[in-house]
Amino acid sequence: MNKFTVEIAEAAFGYNAIPVIKGINLIISEGDFVGIIGPNGCGKSTLLKGLIGLLKPLAGEVRVSGGDLRTNLGYVPQRSSLDIRFPALVKDVVVMGLYRKLTFFERISKADWDIVHAALGELGIEHLANQRVSELSGGQFQRMLIARALISRPKIICLDEPTSNIDQESETRIFELLSSLGPKYQTAVVLVSHNSNYVREKADRIVDFEVLKC
Repeated sequence: MNKFTVEIAEAAFGYNAIPVIKGINLIISEGDFVGIIGPNGCGKSTLLKGLIGLLKPLAGEVRVSGGDLRTNLGYVPQRSSLDIRFPALVKDVVVMGLYRKLTFFERISKADWDIVHAALGELGIEHLANQRVSELSGGQFQRMLIARALISRPKIICLDEPTSNIDQESETRIFELLSSLGPKYQTAVVLVSHNSNYVREKADRIVDFEVLKC
């Protein structure tokens, strides 16, 4: 069976037909750890959105082999793009990560809830399962989003600044988890991060927008 692979070939991405980044070439396969670093406003998040299909390429292409991108993808957006006042419990947000695996009429089973609690436990927040999302700290909120993204065991998880503006303990736990995903589950990790030291130490490949002269 072929490995799940996403390939970006000579691609340009942008908004309103205006390229923000161009000439991008990148191949990501199961178990890879790819770090995306560089100054603010250079197109790091734009690249991530192009990779996961939120932006269509203005030039070049994105090719996926070994499976369907939508059903094999976990995505953690920037916290600033989300409404943290969302009126739901933590466990209800995390179980959303299973919905693409369930049919429309299929109910959430006890086994599904067991998976939810296991995912929360992996992120160290199982005790917050019945807490309202609006009551979480920044670090707890980010760990909840990562649990939601990982619950279906995706082939690739893309994270946009998951440790921005959170406490040191949460950042350390998140980085430890991300470092384990390739060896443990063969999940590819694509990480946009301001922590260039961690990225340079752990990533198999780095897309450095400083070098790309953005």
